[in-house]
Amino acid sequence: LAQIAADGLGALVSQSRGVLQCYDPADPDWRSAVERELVAFGSALRAALSDVIGGLRLIDEAALDAAPRTQIARVRVAAESLARLLDSALRDLPEGVAAPRPEAATIHLGRFLADLSRRWTGRAAEKDIAFAIEIAPGLPRLIRAGRTALDRALANLLANAVKYTDAGAVRMRVDIGEAERLTFTVADSGPGLSPQALDRLYQYAARPEGAGKPGTGLGLHIAREMAGEMGADLTLANRADGGAEARLCLPPAAWTAPALDSLDDAPGLVDLSHLRV
Repeated sequence: LAQIAADGLGALVSQSRGVLQCYDPADPDWRSAVERELVAFGSALRAALSDVIGGLRLIDEAALDAAPRTQIARVRVAAESLARLLDSALRDLPEGVAAPRPEAATIHLGRFLADLSRRWTGRAAEKDIAFAIEIAPGLPRLIRAGRTALDRALANLLANAVKYTDAGAVRMRVDIGEAERLTFTVADSGPGLSPQALDRLYQYAARPEGAGKPGTGLGLHIAREMAGEMGADLTLANRADGGAEARLCLPPAAWTAPALDSLDDAPGLVDLSHLRV
């Protein structure tokens, strides 16, 4: 089922590109045909993903040893991220075919970070490196942000950090930083950013030659685009003691919005101490 879902998403991307090449907004028959086709295709793919996610949730993780339990949790979180990406892909079609892009959603910060921990602990374990999420005191329980954009921005930053770290650890710290901004800091113990990489930060597919690792160079470009969608700032630099550091800073409105105060479970802080791995 996981392979079917992955193949289906690839087919959707290819199909969407082909359709957009002959897009004619003045042709009502074209628009109607595309809408029907993509709605049907998206429905089938969502059904496959629902089976994947539902099956993973039915697994009794307590009955598993630690290693398979970590990997099952990682796959479940990744499948849920894939489902959100599918919705996002369908919304990127021309106006009149796609549904409007969703506004920022209320995110339970503790659950969101727990999902990140499950996913990236498993990825780091494959390379025999450590992964930890470090939580500062006083964090809000709820935040307002685009869930898919936040997912994609952090996933690309963490993927880069894990890729370039061959020994040691990748750590993500979450705190309230300067100017009351909610800050996600990803630090690794890799080789750091080369002068060539620093010159090309955020450029589309601008990965410098001789980087030493496979990849396309799209990760930081995507992370920067996702940060822009949320009104956030993204900065990267080399650490004084080695490795690289990326900071994603969400504006104060992400956690001080009046709408959050009206929710029943908004007051108080969530216990995030269990996320240290």
